[in-house]
Amino acid sequence: MYEMHATMARALRVEFDDREDPIVEVPAPEGYGTRDIADELA
Repeated sequence: MYEMHATMARALRVEFDDREDPIVEVPAPEGYGTRDIADELA
């Protein structure tokens, strides 16, 4: 049972650690917009 809990905690990243998250969200550049690709296909 402990082994299953340890595996799930590791997979879901709910274990406690003292390091920062290695992934950082970067803001979109100035003037960046969205587009609908379906309009270009029709």
